Amino acid sequence: MASNATVLGIRGFSAIAASLALYLLTTSLDGSHVAGCGGGSGCDDVLASQWATFLGLPVSALGLALYSAITFAAFWVSPPTPRRSRRRAWIFLGFSACLVLGAAAWFVALQLFVLEHWCPYCLGAHLAAVLTAALIVRATGNPLRRPPVR
Repeated sequence: MASNATVLGIRGFSAIAASLALYLLTTSLDGSHVAGCGGGSGCDDVLASQWATFLGLPVSALGLALYSAITFAAFWVSPPTPRRSRRRAWIFLGFSACLVLGAAAWFVALQLFVLEHWCPYCLGAHLAAVLTAALIVRATGNPLRRPPVR
């Protein structure tokens, strides 16, 4: 079973990632600039790029959905939640950790090699999400093996 500190870390870092994704989503939907990143800044270039949307939605909406789901699932991994529900929550978290790590690698590589500009808010969200994934991996030993439910 994962320690309370690990579960609290998963909840906290995923909530931070979700908060940053929500902020990026609201600014992109209302067409404003994020704080500290005016027009023509590297951050503005990243958020206005073709890579900032997927199927017409800002990618921050997808991040918000995933990070919020992780936060919610992290409340189901400890007793008194029934054992079967805890197992399902850990399975979801393991799968989500894989998604988070892949997405973070993809978007950081895009900023570094393709856009050649950085968005500190995006990087902050990815960092919080990677820390979340690291804690999930720490708790499970391997997100693809059996969940840590006893």
